[in-house]
Amino acid sequence: ILDGGDAMFAIRQLMAVALERCETARCAVQTMGDLGAKHGFYGEDPGKGGAGESVQIVDAKGEAWVFHISGGVPASQASSKWRGQRGALWAAARVPDDHIAVVANNFIIRVVDPEDKDNFMLHPGLFELAQEAGLWDGEGPFDFMKIMA
Repeated sequence: ILDGGDAMFAIRQLMAVALERCETARCAVQTMGDLGAKHGFYGEDPGKGGAGESVQIVDAKGEAWVFHISGGVPASQASSKWRGQRGALWAAARVPDDHIAVVANNFIIRVVDPEDKDNFMLHPGLFELAQEAGLWDGEGPFDFMKIMA
């Protein structure tokens, strides 16, 4: 039995819910990210609640995405922002047409561009929460692999 503490979802449960609810890869990414952020995500490695996972998603039309998720940032008394969305930090990058993605036991998404909505999806508070957690200083581009791995 997996023990996620206060977190409700491991990657297998997120995938199952997304498969039940979604017809597109974009929907699956958003569903998994939203559920993880709202209800909490835990890695399946025992004792590593903040561990991350990667899932590759392709839909019937051939749109492919790489989705990365890790444990969230607990609320502190000093910060009430992002209440109800602190359970996971996540990002996804679309795999360009006629390309492949190789994911070998590590995050592969590098610089995340929140303005490029065609090719990136992410937790709306990713940058602020990463700063609050001390993972990123807010300077320069947000390199997901470097900051979150």
